[in-house]
Amino acid sequence: MEKLDIEDLNWNNFSAIGNGKGSKQREVYFTNECKMWLKKYLASHEDSCKALFVTDTHPSYKTNGYSDDQVGFKTTC
Repeated sequence: MEKLDIEDLNWNNFSAIGNGKGSKQREVYFTNECKMWLKKYLASHEDSCKALFVTDTHPSYKTNGYSDDQVGFKTTC
């Protein structure tokens, strides 16, 4: 998926709809455990960005020498 916004999550259905390659919408499903971790992740954020996963140009996590692109993060918002 190219991007996934918080509003694309369907907590009741354990799914998310995002735009994939060619602007085609795709629905993906996640487990109850994933739902729990996503909610913890979102509760820990203090930004107002609508993207589900966001980093800045100097992320605070360790990437073991890999660039943002190699790790799979985008610098959005």
